[in-house]
Amino acid sequence: MVVMALPRDSDPASSYEAIRTLNNQATHAIAAGQHDQAAAILVQVEQLLRQPAASGHGVDALMCEYFYRCHSMDLDWQRARYGDGLDHALRGVAIEDTLWHACGAEQPDQFAFSHASWGLISMLTRCQRPLEAEQVFRDLLDDLPRFQARRRCRRDSLESALLAGLCLFFEHPAAGWFERGLPLVERAEQLLGTPENIELLLGLGSYHARLGNDGRARTWIKRGLEAGVAADRIRDDEDLGPIFKRPVRHPGWEWTIQSTPPGAAIWIDDQDTGRQTPALIRVDGPGKHKVRLELAGHVPLICDDTPASNWTWGPVLESHAAVEAARIASEQATQPTSADDQRATAEFLGSTAQRKQLQLELRRAGSYYLDELRIVIDGRGHGEVRVGNYWHKHRPDHGRVKLDGAVIDQVCAAIEASGLTGIVIASRPGVPDEISLHITVRNSRGEKLALTSWASGAPPRFRQIFDLGQLIVERLEPALRTALGLGPARS
Repeated sequence: MVVMALPRDSDPASSYEAIRTLNNQATHAIAAGQHDQAAAILVQVEQLLRQPAASGHGVDALMCEYFYRCHSMDLDWQRARYGDGLDHALRGVAIEDTLWHACGAEQPDQFAFSHASWGLISMLTRCQRPLEAEQVFRDLLDDLPRFQARRRCRRDSLESALLAGLCLFFEHPAAGWFERGLPLVERAEQLLGTPENIELLLGLGSYHARLGNDGRARTWIKRGLEAGVAADRIRDDEDLGPIFKRPVRHPGWEWTIQSTPPGAAIWIDDQDTGRQTPALIRVDGPGKHKVRLELAGHVPLICDDTPASNWTWGPVLESHAAVEAARIASEQATQPTSADDQRATAEFLGSTAQRKQLQLELRRAGSYYLDELRIVIDGRGHGEVRVGNYWHKHRPDHGRVKLDGAVIDQVCAAIEASGLTGIVIASRPGVPDEISLHITVRNSRGEKLALTSWASGAPPRFRQIFDLGQLIVERLEPALRTALGLGPARS
């Protein structure tokens, strides 16, 4: 590998303008078919490029333009003259290498070019120098950091270089040469993933088809169709067409079907399988299927969007009672609080004097104490906030605050306005790590009213009461509130 020294440039700005001007001149010369003149101009560009590259002054766009012009010029020449451009292509790769070794460690995404490597592989292939082309292809794959940088920032030219490497094994007629390319082709597939270049994608399919590896070829056919390649194009391809037209016996899928609670009958495509959850079911044939679970006392559950793959499904079946409770709660959440509920709540709270003995407890419970919060307020103005600090035992776990009469009046008025005694909470199974909310009110007569709801889906009237806890949290000293992990406005 040739690595050239990079001389320093004392005036990067003037070099930048000179390179840009020369690139444009080369473009016009190439368009006019004046290849010798274009080659001479690009040699001047090479000399100037080394100067700004050493100090990293905005060469990114200029380098892309230079490599593109070199590649266009070399490969637009007549086949008989490919050898005339080979020295130029070699110099281009040497510049690519020089830029990477000089600047790639600090700016990998700016100096990871592939145009020259692409051109050199193509030139060497057409000059019947396959071993040298193969080595350039191997060098492209062996430098992993550089390959990754090329894939990130200049994927189009990288994929063109990989396509040139793939074509090398198609074009050289020597016996055994085509099979020789398999390790490099597999390495390219592993490093790149699915190409964006359709020609490369289909080329990989053709390569495996010619090797007789139908399974790998089908994989690339499938990816090509997913990328928008017309089926007619694949059907008419001499390598891919026969594989595409050949019927394939579908291997079927294995589905693990569970339910909570278990014991539900499993129906597939409206046919009773005779199995109950949990069960491992073998499904034959491609396409979507309909799965239905039936369990006495529960609402049947249907999935008609099954995947074309192995699958695990474990839904929660809702009981008829839970659905009815949810319906009642939903109706209540959307209806205004009735005067009867407010009157019954006022009677539960008692007179102004009796409300002095009121106690309100608000509690939020989560998994492993991570979201534990308990707030207690009494009618005499005492408030306490306690957090679960199982995982932070070095921090305080509670704080107290004295509330004035106006706050207590506000709490009582909010409870009365909500019609708390008339709230009905629908029961339903929880899900892992779901947070639950609890409200407990005790009056002067020792009577207790307790309500519990999952945080997601709590009725508005329930939430109205629970949010009263924010009044207490906000009255803690700011430093204590922070130490408790509640922040400036958390309830």
